[in-house]
Amino acid sequence: MKGRPGRPNRRGAWRITRGLLAGLAVALIAAVALAPALGYRTLVVQSGSMGRAAPTGSLVLARPLRPADVQVNDVVLLQSTDGATRPPVLHRVIDRRVDADGRIVVRTKGDANATADPSSYTLTGTTLSPVLVIPRLGHALGVLRSPVAWYGLVMVPAILLSAGALCRIWAPDGPAPAHLARSRYLPRSGFRSAHWGR
Repeated sequence: MKGRPGRPNRRGAWRITRGLLAGLAVALIAAVALAPALGYRTLVVQSGSMGRAAPTGSLVLARPLRPADVQVNDVVLLQSTDGATRPPVLHRVIDRRVDADGRIVVRTKGDANATADPSSYTLTGTTLSPVLVIPRLGHALGVLRSPVAWYGLVMVPAILLSAGALCRIWAPDGPAPAHLARSRYLPRSGFRSAHWGR
């Protein structure tokens, strides 16, 4: 059904929007899937110490960064170096220096924290720095990875589609509709005389 003159076609606009959203979803899934092969990693922010820069529940796409390339104001992922089992920290570099052994030592601070981190970090290997932060998507991916979501979004639709296909295959053939039954008497040219089909 065509839209009224002078008014936008809502169905057409919805189809375009739906296509764009589907394309964006495919691009995000591809980015998450290909990230490890390219040296990138995906992280889920677990705390609010970075404030608006990386809210809790955000999905972060991070690239590898050599210690020598880390500069003040970079946001980096810091691993615990004292043997403790603390989770990694995503904070901003507020000070950088080179120690006597030529290693890069940084002081960091969360954007939402009032004070800097209590100790410095020595960057002994490749660290990670965010290139893309998508708020709330980390929580959504966490939900999708659960068994309940897997069965609900993948297995159940697959079973329903398979059942529908089998029903169409095994369904008995009924009588052809009247308009299809008459169509075999029509000439191939599409011309129809006045008495045909009556």
